[in-house]
Amino acid sequence: MKLHVPIRQRLKVIGLLFLFGMSCGVLHAQNKQGNIWYFGDHAGIDFNSGSPVALTNGQTYSPDINSLVIEGTAVISDSSGALLFYTNGTKVWNKNHLVMPNGDSLLGNFSSTQSALIVPQPGSSRYFYVFTTSDFYYQDLQYGFRYSMVDICLDGGSGDVITNQKNILILDTVAEKLTAIRHANGTDYWIIVHKYYSDAFYSYHLSAAGLIDTVISHVGSRHPLNSNPNITGYAIGYLKASPNGQKLCCVSTNGYCIAEYFDFDKSTGIVSNCVNIQTDSVYNYYGVSFSPDNSKLYIAGNLNDYNIYQYDLNAGSGNPDSVKASRTPVAIQGNNYLALQLMTDGKIYVARGNPSTYLGAINLPNNLGLSCNYLDSAVYLNGKTASFGLPNFIDSYDYSNSIYNCITGIITGISSSDSTFCEKQCIDFYDLSTNNPTSWQWFFPGADSTTSTLQNPTNICYNNYGSFDVTLIACNPAGCDTLVLTNFINEYPAPTPIITQSNDTLFSSPGVAYQWWNVSTGIIAGATNSYYIPTTGGDYYVIVTDTIGCAGSSNVITVSFAGINQWAIGNGQLSIIPNPFNSLITIGITSQQNIKHATFQIKNLLGQTVFIKEEKNLSSHFSKTLDLSFLENGIYFLEVIVDGEMVAKKIIKQ
Repeated sequence: MKLHVPIRQRLKVIGLLFLFGMSCGVLHAQNKQGNIWYFGDHAGIDFNSGSPVALTNGQTYSPDINSLVIEGTAVISDSSGALLFYTNGTKVWNKNHLVMPNGDSLLGNFSSTQSALIVPQPGSSRYFYVFTTSDFYYQDLQYGFRYSMVDICLDGGSGDVITNQKNILILDTVAEKLTAIRHANGTDYWIIVHKYYSDAFYSYHLSAAGLIDTVISHVGSRHPLNSNPNITGYAIGYLKASPNGQKLCCVSTNGYCIAEYFDFDKSTGIVSNCVNIQTDSVYNYYGVSFSPDNSKLYIAGNLNDYNIYQYDLNAGSGNPDSVKASRTPVAIQGNNYLALQLMTDGKIYVARGNPSTYLGAINLPNNLGLSCNYLDSAVYLNGKTASFGLPNFIDSYDYSNSIYNCITGIITGISSSDSTFCEKQCIDFYDLSTNNPTSWQWFFPGADSTTSTLQNPTNICYNNYGSFDVTLIACNPAGCDTLVLTNFINEYPAPTPIITQSNDTLFSSPGVAYQWWNVSTGIIAGATNSYYIPTTGGDYYVIVTDTIGCAGSSNVITVSFAGINQWAIGNGQLSIIPNPFNSLITIGITSQQNIKHATFQIKNLLGQTVFIKEEKNLSSHFSKTLDLSFLENGIYFLEVIVDGEMVAKKIIKQ
């Protein structure tokens, strides 16, 4: 069974409403929501300075005193890089590293590969989904795939799990695999898991209204490969998406291993086109990551195969056999390589297991082979240790949440009279902020007037082509809230098409839509192709619309009637009117002497004769109307032979 979600296209709407945290591009380009990591045994990293700095205040740990295995965690910061909260799938710690009052007893598990994933509710910076998966060892998959919701403004702004939105079951018996991709609409998310005892991927469409669609794709291997339904040891291993969201890779380990990658459709949620790159059943694969440019795939081996392998996804133009043959070991130190996690600094960080006080790093993951520059001891954790896992993030770090001010309660909102336009235009902006702001500070880089303190500034004019941010800081006596709409204003130049003439036809330079005009008589009805064949002399131009929707007028070209549909033949003149034609076409011949024999022959583009007509003993001024209504619309060639002289011309029926 496969359920398909209809493809929905986003169209530009004048006066589009942007509320705080609701637009598809609000601040996620800053990519700071993943700048704080907590994982392993009280280990952490802060990336806000641009380089990894070890943190030692994290609370993640293994509650099993007999096990050092600490796998999945998840962390979320706001768009400034300030920590909001983190989890190991069973506990939720707030920004002060205290367990939230209702943040215990989540039904994930610290020993699940991807135990948790934190996703902001689309349209909100206050509410967050904490998705969890159970593990095979401690829980035997019994708790399945669930979600809990965190309100960051509860507990005095430190956040808490909402009581009646905790451990909500979504799907039972899933493998320890959980990832998310931004939906093609730019606002929502796809949450993706793999059903256990099955070959099914489940893609859940998360919108502001919750989980609204489920897409089931039966593709690839059954998990587990072994037919024994009681075997659950093969649930572990990562599921990751490429940064552009167009590929998924899924691995499993502990024998009967799986290593496969797939295509993913961000519009429909469908997983398709499985490519199996497993080379040997004794290998045990655990970690997965794609390179930032989506061209390389990295898989970490552990237990029987201590290495990190790179696959070139462009090998043989993406031919599966070529990709599989491109498999190259890039880490040869022989450590127990486990989780791989791409960071916004362009590096892939590596959990070395065992455990270790260092993380490895693939410093140049876009590079081929050993030039990817793997470093085994790249980040010292200041005495804390990494085990199996690293934090689980939305792949590509495409987060929608910004900075939520729980004290003022202000939600800054903006609308405008337009945001995407051609040539110079002046825009009106409107404040839609809630909770009674009393002052406003606007910033309009790229406009003639770059700032305003009005609540609703009008007539803000843009005279430069490009993309420009819009910022609003709204304040009330309790504080201020800031909204930055990145690349909100987009001004494009109109196209400048060029007309060229070849024989009887006028041609326009490329565009998306065309409309031909006669300077004297105006718009030419039906003349909407990239070419036009005039039937009379005159001045002509074309208006061309480009892919953005901008329209521009071409140069004017003058044609004489003698040069349009009129040619010399022998000692006379031949005319073909009209051309293009609908059903009737008139052939006129003017000669200095009577015509003894004339043949009119029409051929299609395959050279096949579709019409022939002969006339004899004609006057020197002769006109013949042909009824060609039986022909299908298209391009043909008319051959006119007059007393042994021939002219062949293109004619168009439309």
